[in-house]
Amino acid sequence: MKKILTVCMAIVMVLGLSTAVLAAPGNFVSSPSGNAAPTIVDFAAANADCTLEPVIIPYKDRDQLPDDQRKLLEDAYDDIVNADDLSDLVEALKDVADKLGVDVDDLAVSDLFYITGEGCDDHDGHKGFTITLDANTLKNFAALMQMDENGNWSLVNGAYINSKGQLVFTLDDLNRPLAIVVNGANVSPQTGDTNHIYIYAALMVASALAIVVIAVKSKKYA
Repeated sequence: MKKILTVCMAIVMVLGLSTAVLAAPGNFVSSPSGNAAPTIVDFAAANADCTLEPVIIPYKDRDQLPDDQRKLLEDAYDDIVNADDLSDLVEALKDVADKLGVDVDDLAVSDLFYITGEGCDDHDGHKGFTITLDANTLKNFAALMQMDENGNWSLVNGAYINSKGQLVFTLDDLNRPLAIVVNGANVSPQTGDTNHIYIYAALMVASALAIVVIAVKSKKYA
């Protein structure tokens, strides 16, 4: 009896710890390992001959990237998590925070992803790409950060939210990590992975019911 109860309680504790692991890390408002990728609504290359098709790889799917690109995305994650605040990465975010009337500590990353492209034989000769994307986290949009191949961060100048609530921006080139920055003061922390939470909740309820059943049967045969 006691052994069974111990096992059930251990299951509950493990599930609780698993949920905690999915919580938002430092300088994120949600777990990038649970977030869905932003979706591309529109794409236009400055060169009309360019046949490039953009591809967005969210942080959770980073293993789909070649090793060098995956490492760059993982380095971007580490930079964000380890920064005291995001202005450590891009000083201009202090001005962004001032314009929003919030502390720079309130700025946080809602989405981290890598943007690349395929289907163009002359990609190196084509520069300038305007992208419109949609994401569930754009309501409190503050800025868009990009990281170059040398690990340097900067803001994507001119990034804005259009009348449809979509993010529009222009990049000189692709193949880089991007991070959507939001006013975290207006966002409730989320795990970003609600499907797992529902599973854990169901298992915890099942474990609790098992304990009750065992207790009732033990009294019955006592």
